[in-house]
Amino acid sequence: MLPVTQPGNYESIKSMTHGLLGGLAVICCAYNSAAYYQRREPHLAQNMLLYGALALLEAYQLTKHAHRARIMP
Repeated sequence: MLPVTQPGNYESIKSMTHGLLGGLAVICCAYNSAAYYQRREPHLAQNMLLYGALALLEAYQLTKHAHRARIMP
């Protein structure tokens, strides 16, 4: 097994990764929100919801790893 896949190892790197992915999901959600409100195409609303859910999931994962790494109280 890779050491990075074990709990307690490389938690700072895991936190940064989830933070970057969460930030990207927020940007994608914002873009799809703006595009939906201009064009009202259903797939943009679906994308907006999907990226919003992904941003929430990444925020949860970020806090989990940050607590393990003692980055957050």
